[in-house]
Amino acid sequence: MMRTIAAIGKTLLLFLGLLFFSFVVSYGLMSPLSYINVGVLFVSVYVLMYERGRIVWLMLLYGFCLELLFPSSVFGALLFASTIAALSAYWCYTFFLSNRSVYSGLLLGVVTLIVYRAAWILYLGAASITGTQRALPQLSLDIFIWELIMTELALVIMFMLFIKKRHTGA
Repeated sequence: MMRTIAAIGKTLLLFLGLLFFSFVVSYGLMSPLSYINVGVLFVSVYVLMYERGRIVWLMLLYGFCLELLFPSSVFGALLFASTIAALSAYWCYTFFLSNRSVYSGLLLGVVTLIVYRAAWILYLGAASITGTQRALPQLSLDIFIWELIMTELALVIMFMLFIKKRHTGA
């Protein structure tokens, strides 16, 4: 019983820390660093560390809380994109990238970010067609490239700090 309560408390603290970290990165850091996609970073690190499918449920809850705290143009865009990205990252890691090297971690981050942005564009496009939203937001390739670079650099730092030490026993 106590182990279950401790596990739930640990997950809740991790989740609240993730929301706080998202807020700090989005509103507290300067321009190139604020492009770090915290959701993609968390999915990649969590999948590389724990290899559990629970990340899909965590990202569903994370996307819902982001929709409530940081409203986007259409409700559900972040929710849909974060859940699909987590599902694809877990699936990709389980069936294709089965080792914990830096290269597979970087590839997992790139795939997750591309799927996240594709799902976000797909959802907003569907909302535009159905009339929920008037037009697609202006998409910028240079912002996506900055987001990719900053997220990958943060992933390398997280990999060196947490993942490598956890699996080498250092």
